[in-house]
Amino acid sequence: MYYLTKNIQILSSIFYIILLPTFFISVNVIYITNSDWLYSYGWNRNHIEKSTGLSIEQLNSGSNQIKSYFNNDEEYLDLIIVENGIKYSLYNEKEVLHMKDVKHLMKLTQNTVILSGLVILTHYLITIFNTKSLRKSIKQILKSSKISAYSTIGFLSVFGLIASINFTWLFRQFHFISFSNDLWQLNPNTDYLIAMFPQRFFLETTIFIGIFTVFEFIIYLNVLRKI
Repeated sequence: MYYLTKNIQILSSIFYIILLPTFFISVNVIYITNSDWLYSYGWNRNHIEKSTGLSIEQLNSGSNQIKSYFNNDEEYLDLIIVENGIKYSLYNEKEVLHMKDVKHLMKLTQNTVILSGLVILTHYLITIFNTKSLRKSIKQILKSSKISAYSTIGFLSVFGLIASINFTWLFRQFHFISFSNDLWQLNPNTDYLIAMFPQRFFLETTIFIGIFTVFEFIIYLNVLRKI
């Protein structure tokens, strides 16, 4: 019985170490994807108004429709732009189909938050049950959290180094892994989706997610130390 309980605790700790950064990163992906400031920053940073010919008002309307699409039950995105009182669909069929794939990925991220959150909560309960002492359980959770934090920082450092050398390669690998088709291979000269969200937009979004994740680990560890 002792060895069974010990093995459950070890297995729980392994899942916790792996899924704690997964939880933070997934939460940050959802938060930042739904943040107005990210899109405003991207428009200004990448001069999107000039490169697309769309006004800031039209771009903001587009980002609002995208955020709404990620959180509703619509299968396809019909991004409507108004110009001189006339409404028209901005994205072509290929872009619309790719956005369907992106929405599926966002739903998967949302489910990952729920699943990883439940595993983390389960680890708390298992640790408290096994130690039968809140103080000892917090120490064990803190120990596992440090391992998770240091491993994550190491991974992010390597990822950041590779990104600084060749983000285009990482960008392409991510899409090869995440999508089963080539709909993501768009032309910025003809496709508004990639013109609105160029590669640098995704690079800087990735940097923001990494920074947020590191800060969340720092806050999380400090909270555990003070309990």
